[in-house]
This record gives sequence, structure tokens and C-alpha cells, in this order.
Amino acid sequence: MAKQTDVEQLEQGVAKWNAWRFDGSPTPDLSGANLRGADLSRADFSDAMISQTQLDKACGTDVKVNPGLKLNRTCPPDMHKS
Repeated sequence: MAKQTDVEQLEQGVAKWNAWRFDGSPTPDLSGANLRGADLSRADFSDAMISQTQLDKACGTDVKVNPGLKLNRTCPPDMHKS
């Protein structure tokens, strides 16, 4: 099960997530987290625990993930419009 603090770090945005990842944080655990529809462009998930993470309709380019997993789906241009 995902650590809520790790999910909250990602919810703050990819730039903050990546900075947190390499600022001495332990291995992130997003196992089973609901990331449906999230824009994960440029997120670094290397070495993160992401088994059973829900990535339906998630998108992003330049996403770093563990070998054998690929996420490279361009996000729609209107995704960030309010």
C-alpha cells in the first residue's frame, strides 16, 4: 500500500517530487496509489515501488520508470485548463 506522504509529495508537482526524491528521501512507495489521469511528464520513478499503481489515462513524456515499464503518452493540450 502506498505511503500517503509519498503520494502527497507527488501531488505537489513533478518538480518538487523529483527534488524530494534526490534529497535523501527513502525509496518512495506508490504501490496501489491512484494516479489515474495524472500528468507525470518528466517524473522520475526509477527505483520507486509502483506495483499495482493505477495509471489508467495517466500521461506524460520523458517519464523515468524501472526497466520493462513504459509510460510515454502525450497529455492533451487542454489537460491543465481550469
